Amino acid sequence: MRRLEEGQSRAMDAAAEALAAAGLSDAAAEPRPFADALSAFQRVLPASANTAGLRVLALQGAPTRAELAADLARTAARLSVESRAPSKDAIILEQIAYAVSRVVSIRHLDPAGPGADGVIVRAQRLADQGDLAGAVAALDTGLPASARPALQAWRELALRRIAIDEAIAGLRAEAVADLAQARTLRP
Repeated sequence: MRRLEEGQSRAMDAAAEALAAAGLSDAAAEPRPFADALSAFQRVLPASANTAGLRVLALQGAPTRAELAADLARTAARLSVESRAPSKDAIILEQIAYAVSRVVSIRHLDPAGPGADGVIVRAQRLADQGDLAGAVAALDTGLPASARPALQAWRELALRRIAIDEAIAGLRAEAVADLAQARTLRP
């Protein structure tokens, strides 16, 4: 009888943990802070290692993946122009061409295309598909240093969204594993 009660208690705790993880996941997916939902989750599962770094992120929140993809699309034209910035020792014609490109720019929209425009289009497509990590990696490795300041704010928000989603995925996996284990303990 005692084993049955312990099994039922464990199953109820695991179910509560899974529900709390689902609620936390829903709250974290929104573009605003979710510290209250994290606190509620920690009341159910206070000892989770996956919540350690999540408190700071929960106080800030992050834009959704869709918002970040749209913001990258808005930033793309500026990135394209900034990636063409001439070096300090550039000849006058290169400097004039850059000044004109700040007013009128022509972008190549071929994702297989060379140069910064190709990188930007590939990154936009990755972001549109929800792959923010891939988009950040593409931009980090493919853009010249001159374009990075125009990208910095977007990059920081994207990295925050990635960190939040990874931490939440860990919490959900932990809750599902506990629920599966509780099921196997039932007589």
